[in-house]
Amino acid sequence: HTYGAVNDEWGNGTFISGSFGEEDASCTIRSFVDSSLRAGDALALIGRLIGAMYALRIAVYPIGLVCLILAVACYVALLSVSARRPEDEELHPGPLYGVPFDLMLAAVIFLGVLAVVVGVDYSHTVSNALTAAYAAAAALLGLTAFGGLSVSAAARAKGGTLFTNTVIWRLLKLLWRVLKLLWRFLKYIGRGLRSFCRGLPLIFRTVLAYLALWLLNFAVVWSNLQDPEVIVVILFIEFLLLLVLVAHIVLSLRRLQKGGQALASGDLAHQVDTKGMLWDFKRSGEDLNRIGEGMNAAVEERLRSERLKTELITNVSHDIRTPLTSIINYSDLIAKEPCENEKITDYARVLTRQSERLKRLIDDLIEASKASAGALDVVPEPCSAGVFIAQAAAEYGDRLKNAGLELIAQLPDRPVTIMADGRRLWRVFDNLLGNICKYAQPGTRVYLSLEEGDGSAVITFKNVSRSALNVSPEELMERFVRGDASRHTEGNGLGLSIARSLTELQNGTLDLAIDGDLFKVILHFPVIG
Repeated sequence: HTYGAVNDEWGNGTFISGSFGEEDASCTIRSFVDSSLRAGDALALIGRLIGAMYALRIAVYPIGLVCLILAVACYVALLSVSARRPEDEELHPGPLYGVPFDLMLAAVIFLGVLAVVVGVDYSHTVSNALTAAYAAAAALLGLTAFGGLSVSAAARAKGGTLFTNTVIWRLLKLLWRVLKLLWRFLKYIGRGLRSFCRGLPLIFRTVLAYLALWLLNFAVVWSNLQDPEVIVVILFIEFLLLLVLVAHIVLSLRRLQKGGQALASGDLAHQVDTKGMLWDFKRSGEDLNRIGEGMNAAVEERLRSERLKTELITNVSHDIRTPLTSIINYSDLIAKEPCENEKITDYARVLTRQSERLKRLIDDLIEASKASAGALDVVPEPCSAGVFIAQAAAEYGDRLKNAGLELIAQLPDRPVTIMADGRRLWRVFDNLLGNICKYAQPGTRVYLSLEEGDGSAVITFKNVSRSALNVSPEELMERFVRGDASRHTEGNGLGLSIARSLTELQNGTLDLAIDGDLFKVILHFPVIG
């Protein structure tokens, strides 16, 4: 290579020459730099800028990161202050706030895609400088549109209209209204059909369902005469569906049957499970549940009424008994006091007798109320029923003879033991024999018998009534009802009611039977041993 200066027709400058090639060929290249050029021109400036940028190549990354953070912070701040003013906290949306957001988004996306397509086609026909200018303008417009769209979205989000102020939302809302109207129409049609079907008897509905099924089978077979395989498949599917329906009907009937049996056995709290039931089965189950609820409420109300009535009778009777005791005592003292006027002594005796009768009535009323409410203490223990009958015959023998009655007691050969409270059982015997003394026809026989059968002791009282029995056994069991309708005989109509309540408290039963003038009371007690 050869370096040196030259001064020829090209001008003054510095040349660099050299040769290369084979020995038999050579080439000489000379280059010149015009010495008249300035050292500080644009190329030198570009060279210095490139050098400076190269020197800062390491600092580009932290500077870019800081710029990115600042850009994000500015973006967030821009979104936070969108549609706000410093003087108040109210929203101040722009003029495009009412435009649906999805339309604005679609417009921005369409313009962006259009700009890209036009830019690609435009870059093939113009210089690189114009292409760069177009790309810069498109990028600036894109950033501006994105910023405006973001600010609008932030303002709509603050106002709660980001999703509601869109065409899609309005279309969905309109579609929902149409579906609701359609659903109401279908429900109206369904209610009409249900009302029509409910108006028909169950047998007619069954016949209609059978005819509809028969027509369906006929249509299937007629439309597939050439394809027996299709007919077999369809009929098999129909058989499976009918099997499921029949199984559902059987299960529903089983639930209803159990519910009816539970109610019949006294389980008023039983509820029929109507979940999954259809049509009349569900309505029948609901009716059974309402029956149970109604009966349970009625029983509770009756128990409450009986309890309140018992408390009322007990309290009132206690308040009456206190002054009545004083009346009895003072009337007895007056009757015993010597007096010249015999009428006063007779009046005092009548007053004493009636006061004693009133006291017995109050005692019977209290006992009847407590017995019917189950408030009496009962201590069952093994008792010999024959001993009670023998004791009753001995106790009431004279009273029955004075009433013109003949008592005939009939006892089995072997003893019969029952579980009963002796004190309460004797009160039952006392009430029944007392009624016989009051209401039996004089000159007749009274039968008191004991038998054993089917694991129970049967005690029977039989007598002939003095008056015609024009009432049913159920009416005689009511309180204050007497066989003597004229009420000329002594009594208050509580004897049978008390006897029945006391018998039931001892796990026994008391039944009445009337055959003409023959009056019969039958007691049943479980036999032990």
